[in-house]
Amino acid sequence: MTTNDQRPLRTAGVAVRDRTGRPALIDHSGTSAALLNETALAIWDLCDGSTTIEEMIIAVVELCGDPPDVVRADVDKVLGELRDLGLVDLRE
Repeated sequence: MTTNDQRPLRTAGVAVRDRTGRPALIDHSGTSAALLNETALAIWDLCDGSTTIEEMIIAVVELCGDPPDVVRADVDKVLGELRDLGLVDLRE
């Protein structure tokens, strides 16, 4: 579970590459760690260590026009998956 004041930070050495027409996160070993849809890519881009989760939710609502509660669930899910894969650090 995430909290709105956390400021997710991308793990060093992870890059976004195109894999079969879809963006993928590639770790330092060169293996595909995660395929991204448009929303997940936007969330990844916002994992800069200074943007709060609440700010991410607002930005994604503006990007896709989905209701805030739907976006909040998506952001929580994506960040949880990225954290579990070791691709982001959820810091306070």
